Amino acid sequence: MHEQIENTLKEAYQTIRFKTYQMGADFMENDAAKICCAFNFEPETVRCVLEELDKELQPHIEYLNQKYGDMIREKFRKKQLTICCLGDSFVSDYQSFFQMLRVLLKPYPNIKLIDAAVTSETSTQLITHIHKRAIVYKPDITFVLIGTNDMRQNNDIYAQPYVRLSEYRENLDFMSLLLHQCGSKVVLNTLPPYDTVRMEHSVSEKRWTYKLYIDKEYNDVIRDIALKHQFYLNDIAEHFKIFHEQINIPNNGLHLTASAHCYFADKLLDLLLNNILEC
Repeated sequence: MHEQIENTLKEAYQTIRFKTYQMGADFMENDAAKICCAFNFEPETVRCVLEELDKELQPHIEYLNQKYGDMIREKFRKKQLTICCLGDSFVSDYQSFFQMLRVLLKPYPNIKLIDAAVTSETSTQLITHIHKRAIVYKPDITFVLIGTNDMRQNNDIYAQPYVRLSEYRENLDFMSLLLHQCGSKVVLNTLPPYDTVRMEHSVSEKRWTYKLYIDKEYNDVIRDIALKHQFYLNDIAEHFKIFHEQINIPNNGLHLTASAHCYFADKLLDLLLNNILEC
């Protein structure tokens, strides 16, 4: 029974989150009281399910804490920071790399993490609410991971990417400079790899696809902008070339496995602790 309730809430969590973002509404994140109202669950049920979801993160949290715990305590114990992450479902999923960082840094109330990502977002859509979801919080550091939905297209001979490469470059350049001018250290992340065949099969009714090697073109834009403005770069696309575990969820082909998200968090922490916070 508990497992059935948990699965129901997980499904509702994703569905309601997506629809509230589409309507421009603020999502409830992990506010149990708001979730109770939205899903019509008892408070105790919501609390238990959120705890269960966090427990699934624990093996990865323990690994990251074992590797970086001493440095985290040294760097964050007396530091006050607001860290924001802009992006799509790679960020906003409950058990993403950013949620792992959220749990890992929970013992440090002076470190505020803001999930400003929106499921199914493109860079063009992101710009429309970047002030409301990110800049208003005056983040000290902003992680940007956007583009996977931009380069996707419909599966027909006349289709173009949802956001063409030239527009994507303009969008990423604009938002990165805007964040920088508002006092935030900008960290650009290249786009994770995907399995087009599995993705096409899992969402066949949507007729989604990716052109061969299009991810290299969009990743090169990210690298170019990072180099041009001397922003920080987490080249996760390059890092994943030496990752030996399953990268994408097998029946999905697009989203990352928990192990891949942990690897993503690992690389981001390495950059944050050994480079960004040193400056």
